[in-house]
Amino acid sequence: MYVAIKDNKIIDYNETGEFPLLNYDEIKEIDDVTLVQVDGEFLPDTDEKVIEAQNIEKSNQVKSIRNQYLSDTLACCDRYEKQKAIGLDTTESEDTYRNYLLYLQYLRDVPQSENFPNVEVLTFDEWKEPNSSDVVLIEKETEGEVI
Repeated sequence: MYVAIKDNKIIDYNETGEFPLLNYDEIKEIDDVTLVQVDGEFLPDTDEKVIEAQNIEKSNQVKSIRNQYLSDTLACCDRYEKQKAIGLDTTESEDTYRNYLLYLQYLRDVPQSENFPNVEVLTFDEWKEPNSSDVVLIEKETEGEVI
């Protein structure tokens, strides 16, 4: 693999070593490595700048998913609260509403989780599944049952 270098930065690479349209200082042959473009230069995928840029991108993706789930869940909580406030039958049960509140806390805690940003954000249904490691059991006040 060949790289075109300008101001000590890799500006392009290819297998032929020909860069007819580029203004470069030198061409070097390098071992086959995976190059990633960061801030206008190509760097090996093991470079700290690349890893940091990939972590920032992954973090933004995870936060975007988490924010969508937060928004959706907050809308469900808002609907429940407004229906309750005006005396209507609620779309969701009180237990589901309380689980939404717990799920909201789970979502808020995602960025502080140990493996962030390398985490999967669970949907409400995934989170509440009995086999999930993040399940929180709520006791019904009247019957003492665990749901």
